[in-house]
Amino acid sequence: MSAGCYSCEASRYTGHNFSRTGFEPAIAQTLFDAFDMEIRFGTSLGEAAFLITASYQDSWHREYHPEAAGSWSVVSPRPPRRVIYEGGSLHLVLYGRSEHPVWQGHVADLQVPAAGYFTALASLL
Repeated sequence: MSAGCYSCEASRYTGHNFSRTGFEPAIAQTLFDAFDMEIRFGTSLGEAAFLITASYQDSWHREYHPEAAGSWSVVSPRPPRRVIYEGGSLHLVLYGRSEHPVWQGHVADLQVPAAGYFTALASLL
């Protein structure tokens, strides 16, 4: 591997996994593929988004509220970075280094790689 090259791996509790090697776009593609895999296993869009987001940002505080239509949040220890999902409206918002969202949209948008959510998420490291 060369400088700036990443080895990305995603695994599921069922034993299904995959890996990819490449430059920065490989990170977002791996996140998208992991999300797609969750959907193919019957996980709801909101829960799949939570699982992938929370797993990728594993040092961030996460809360999942099934009693509130599956709403959830994943919050960085370095505010204002966070991801908020409103289960009732199916609206997902990702905040970076300011109080202005770097990405927002309907959770169904995540099914389209060009939507940019996973690219924005990958850039928050």
